Amino acid sequence: MKSKLLILTALVSQFQPPIKANMAPEGFERFPNYYFVETGTFEGKGISFALRAGFPEIHSIEIDLQFVHSAKRKFANNHNVHIHVGDSGKDLWTIIKNLHKPITFWLDGHRDTPDPKGGKYTPLLDE
Repeated sequence: MKSKLLILTALVSQFQPPIKANMAPEGFERFPNYYFVETGTFEGKGISFALRAGFPEIHSIEIDLQFVHSAKRKFANNHNVHIHVGDSGKDLWTIIKNLHKPITFWLDGHRDTPDPKGGKYTPLLDE
């Protein structure tokens, strides 16, 4: 895991502008990169904002199958939108490891209610 983090840090550090934090979805166009990657698809609003901002390729990861199926239906005609099933705290690397252009991240994965299986409320630090 440590080697993956070092590789990710090296990849991120080579891109400009520097990493920014706390942008609202309405501000995605201020950070234009080739890829937009979000955690926590929910109802797809982040994807809609990313489409309006003009990202060429969008990836979203969601743990709840109900939201995954809904988003896949909603964005079925957008071939540059990819909805992934998984836990972003564990599976984000699988999605981004083969993306070789600058990425704008929207790390918004979290649960609205406690996980009955004891999972984390938010996987932010794992992402």
